[in-house]
Amino acid sequence: MKKNITKKIGTTKTYCHVCQNTHNTFLLRKENNITAKILCPHRAKEVTVSNDADIFIRMRQKVKYDEHFAPPKDHKFFVNHLYITNACNCSCPICYMASNANNTFFMSVDEAVSRVKAAKNRKIKSVLLIGGEPTVHPQLIEIIKAIRKLNVKVLIATNGLELGLNQSLAYELKKAGVYSISLQFDTLNRLTLKKIRGHDKLDLKLKAIKNIQKVNLRFGLICTVSSYNENEIGDLVKWSLSLPSLPRLFAFQSMAEVGRYPFDAKQKITREKIIKTIITSGCLSGAKIDNFWPIPFYRPLGYFLHPDCAANIFIIRNNNKIAFLDDIIDLSGLYKNMRETKKKYFSNFSFSLTFYLFLKNTPFKNWIIIFKYLLAFRNSGEKNNLMMIGTGGHVFQDFEDEQRISRCGAAILTENGSVSLCHYFSRGCKLSC
Repeated sequence: MKKNITKKIGTTKTYCHVCQNTHNTFLLRKENNITAKILCPHRAKEVTVSNDADIFIRMRQKVKYDEHFAPPKDHKFFVNHLYITNACNCSCPICYMASNANNTFFMSVDEAVSRVKAAKNRKIKSVLLIGGEPTVHPQLIEIIKAIRKLNVKVLIATNGLELGLNQSLAYELKKAGVYSISLQFDTLNRLTLKKIRGHDKLDLKLKAIKNIQKVNLRFGLICTVSSYNENEIGDLVKWSLSLPSLPRLFAFQSMAEVGRYPFDAKQKITREKIIKTIITSGCLSGAKIDNFWPIPFYRPLGYFLHPDCAANIFIIRNNNKIAFLDDIIDLSGLYKNMRETKKKYFSNFSFSLTFYLFLKNTPFKNWIIIFKYLLAFRNSGEKNNLMMIGTGGHVFQDFEDEQRISRCGAAILTENGSVSLCHYFSRGCKLSC
């Protein structure tokens, strides 16, 4: 009879919503699962963190994760969310903010500017406008222009319905100074869309993508993965690779345990399950688990992200054939150089150093290839053939890993300052507004 072998792989601390205290926690490997054993004196419990221990551990190994490292308290949030309205043109059955048309608020231009100015103390470079649905804000264009005057890039997260209805909106947003659009895109199946978003307006979403591409705006796609659509991940990746210009990012995020969270969609979808689905679906011919990489530890740019958060695979499309960035660049060497560099946090030479390290870890014969794809990736007016597929999700409410929260790379810009996105959501969006 096979024994159930348990092995300790790490420790952390976890906030308990029952007794409202922080407890020591062991991370354990049990066969091919990772569980968190939370040592609460009132109710000790174990929580499943991952259903694929091999992938989970491999991602940690790729960045040589050190659980004893504490990032600077003023570390960089590289995604900064500004919640400008709770109004929405949908009332999705699955919604992290549970937005609707009732009891609405619209942030003023002055308040938006005030919060972005405060966040500039943490050297932010960009702000992502979220809702609700930002495109229904009556002063959206004014907010964009005001933030751009602060020399901060503006991105927008949208369901795309207004962009599909109004052919000129994409042009107006670009003219106002929008850097990129993040478009919610969960499925190509109308019945599934009805389950997740409460409507079957797939045509409008597809039209939104065409309108965005017509004006050469950068864009990315965001898929919320639940039990409703997890079997469609491979089809979504295949479809995205057929677009005239690839999205810069196609992010597959497990459904957050906040807002509207339907009972029959509550099957826990982990990052590792999404990675495994992408590989086994065959949507990326030749792709392997090792083509996925967590975001590196890189002090000069202020990147201290936790390896359990996101993991990405970089796709290059060339003459309708697919290759992977780590076939052209030695990503293992690049990650090692990033991790071991002694340059100070927020070095003035961080971007020059990044470019040097890219070249250092790229064989000379591939330099022209890298220039070609990185230039198109950077310039909005170029046809893009380089895409990052991201996988991940927020911390679970029953396992608020304090190490993950302390290294969080995303923030909500609240009236009281920048708050870690996972911290904000895990506390029920009640830390501030």
